[in-house]
Amino acid sequence: LVRSSVMAGQRITNTAGWTRSDDRGEFRFGRLPSSTYYLAVTGQPWYSGTGIASETDAPSVAYAPAYYPNSLDKGGAAPLALKSGEERRADFTLHAVAGATLRLTYDNPQGLSGLVGLVTEGIGTSDGYERQESLRAFGQTLQGVAPGHYLLRVKGLRGAAPVFVTQGIDVTGTGLEAKVAPLPAPTV
Repeated sequence: LVRSSVMAGQRITNTAGWTRSDDRGEFRFGRLPSSTYYLAVTGQPWYSGTGIASETDAPSVAYAPAYYPNSLDKGGAAPLALKSGEERRADFTLHAVAGATLRLTYDNPQGLSGLVGLVTEGIGTSDGYERQESLRAFGQTLQGVAPGHYLLRVKGLRGAAPVFVTQGIDVTGTGLEAKVAPLPAPTV
């Protein structure tokens, strides 16, 4: 859920929240202030794989991101203007596409913990998360990644020291390998 508002004369967008759907595919955002919002949906089909690396680079299945009112292109996203106490329903049809398997390894994994995320360009100035999960220090496999350009973002700790890395990747085929070298996080 992305909120669009005006601050200091400039229109800005920022993430207002995110949630997972339940076992029926239903989701809810509650107690929202009156404002204009955009809604984007990403997901992974339950039948797309187990997340365990396979011996082949056979395509896995992914869902293409969808934007309210059910556009596959973020340029087709329409605003939802909500007033206090108002309730709206937003239904989506997710479209299965051939996905890729992304195999990640980490440079110097000893003592590494945190989160790894695939981030796309979101609506306005917001990030669009395709997926985020706990980092497995000795490597992991992400199956069912939809084609597109992503920022692979790692944020965590090596022991007690904060580490961070952002690396651009293009998913165009069925298999991709990336070696990530988390560096000490910048400080101010």
